[in-house]
Amino acid sequence: MRRFYLENDKGERRSLQTANLFFCHPDGLGYADSIDYFESEYGFFNETNRMHEQPNIVGDLVFFKDHYNSYKEFVDWVYTAGDLKLIYQPTAQRELIMDVDMERQSLSEKTPFGTLETPVSFRGKAPFYSRNRQQIIFENELIDNLMQFNFDFPFVFSQTGKKYEKALHITGQYPAAFELFINGPCHDPVFKVQKQQDGKLCGLLNLAGISLKEGEIIHYSSKPNAAGIWKVAGEHRENMLDVLDLSNDNFFRVPHSIDVLVSLAAEIDAQHQETVKHHLTLHEYFRG
Repeated sequence: MRRFYLENDKGERRSLQTANLFFCHPDGLGYADSIDYFESEYGFFNETNRMHEQPNIVGDLVFFKDHYNSYKEFVDWVYTAGDLKLIYQPTAQRELIMDVDMERQSLSEKTPFGTLETPVSFRGKAPFYSRNRQQIIFENELIDNLMQFNFDFPFVFSQTGKKYEKALHITGQYPAAFELFINGPCHDPVFKVQKQQDGKLCGLLNLAGISLKEGEIIHYSSKPNAAGIWKVAGEHRENMLDVLDLSNDNFFRVPHSIDVLVSLAAEIDAQHQETVKHHLTLHEYFRG
């Protein structure tokens, strides 16, 4: 049976199929395009413009017990959820996620069957996507003669440099956005994506000159509806847009349907002996 959840901005999930709550009659899980045509002659039409229609997923949330208190508790949870995500699992092996706003939830009388049925509408802010999480590990041993980038700027990693490199294949139907979490201590991090076949550069995030202390994190996002870069230390969050090289396409996405090579390299002080772990989360987008 397919399953539905809501997820808040802390990553906490709430099932929409419990003993007291059930999401029924869902509609709008596919996709729709708005297409303009012109008639070339006697019944023949050519497409002139195509745009994605904004997703609108509707259905009924049915409460079975303690109806109005359960409804209020659910509304309170949604109101405090922050960035809301609808999780759709069509099979046990597949999970799709959509960034949504809960646009509407109607309230009426209980039905003759003793249930409270509340029509709801979720307005999508992005296509469905799956999360492809990669862990980037910099071990504590040193790598000699690490690498040199052949770009316009002089940049050579020293013998204390670390590098992570992995081949990926994006299975979605659109280029994949990604979130990158770089953990300190390290400095001069550089992330790049290139085509595996010919080495052609697809995107570069050059943070040369940036240093992170232990406990500090760089959070980078290329999601079109949530792009940005921040330095995070505990509860403090600092915007870092001013450090980006404006001559680069800094918020790029990973091409789909081809093999790519992603790499992260950085300098780590020689006296630091602990393994440093970083995280890359790819958002592989699907039409539905």
